[in-house]
Amino acid sequence: MQGNKNQKQEIWNVGYDRLAQVAIDPVTEQCVMTDARNFSYPNKKEQEPQQAWFDMKFSLQDITKAVVYTVPFFFTGVAHVMLGFEINGQMIVVSPELRYRKGQVFSFKQVLLRKNTLCYLWGAESDLINLRKYVRSNEPVYTWDLSLNAEQIKKLFLDVVERSNAVNASGERYHLVRNSCSRNIIQHLRKAGIRFPMMARLLYTVLPSGLGKFVKSVRPKNIVQKAVQPLATTLNSVSQKVTEQKQLSTIRS
Repeated sequence: MQGNKNQKQEIWNVGYDRLAQVAIDPVTEQCVMTDARNFSYPNKKEQEPQQAWFDMKFSLQDITKAVVYTVPFFFTGVAHVMLGFEINGQMIVVSPELRYRKGQVFSFKQVLLRKNTLCYLWGAESDLINLRKYVRSNEPVYTWDLSLNAEQIKKLFLDVVERSNAVNASGERYHLVRNSCSRNIIQHLRKAGIRFPMMARLLYTVLPSGLGKFVKSVRPKNIVQKAVQPLATTLNSVSQKVTEQKQLSTIRS
């Protein structure tokens, strides 16, 4: 309870001030996701993104595909890792990462001193991928399909949701090894049935850029060559919540 109290006192950077939650009915397997991000980015880096969030309703049976994204950094082997789920034909991305306070930027010293909070960002692929194209100097983003059957995809999603809901509600501390993006993703993949020998687990926790190749030995696809199409133009049965307009509009097919 103390963690929740401290978390409410924080002022977070735009995009980290509202975190998604996913509710799942265990009987009907109907899901409701709230406060997922759908920011759009202009071509010029100095311009502010258009802020938007959305809610969506779907069934576990609507999740037909799971992928791993890797975003290599300038260090050899170091990368950010995310997961994606195809829901009714649209890719929704979940990204375990640092939650930045207002005015805060990445600091290796703060990471080592465990001054940062972990969060799970849920959002449209067009948000979390185009963010890296337009705002973060055209970072390469690679996607790897996971060879999982329907039951394994369901198991993976349920495990991610359980962890995401808990982390976003409690405000856990980020740890470079024990509670990083790669560590959490590997744990989720193991729960879904992907085997990680001990050495592979240690290697890809510290140097996760090769994680995609490990889980799927196919040529990676760099999807940051062109902008991903905005989710709002195609997604069915989603309520788009735009903070600037303070209104709710329903997107229909």
